[in-house]
Amino acid sequence: MKNRAAIYQREAAEMLHNISLYPGLTEGQLCRFFPEKEVTAKTLLAHMLKEERIFCAENGRYYANQEAQNGADKDLSRCVWVLLDFINQVEYHTVGEFPAAILCFANGE
Repeated sequence: MKNRAAIYQREAAEMLHNISLYPGLTEGQLCRFFPEKEVTAKTLLAHMLKEERIFCAENGRYYANQEAQNGADKDLSRCVWVLLDFINQVEYHTVGEFPAAILCFANGE
């Protein structure tokens, strides 16, 4: 029988990855990375905050740690909204370099 940690291990790892990759995202953005699992995502965020594995600033944005908020790019957060519009089709995504803030593959392209 699997315990809760084993069940949510993949989601927790992906959540930490997204928080590190895109510092300064809101709870709504982070939950949208998990279509149809938003309740699970909110639970994971609360658990990670409680364990101090992530940091939530006063503005409600999430970071891997307090220092990460200093280098956060506000434009990147806007680009993530575009990514989230078609997240169900995305196979891979990562931070890009100028002029592309985010690179992704969707539907094999």
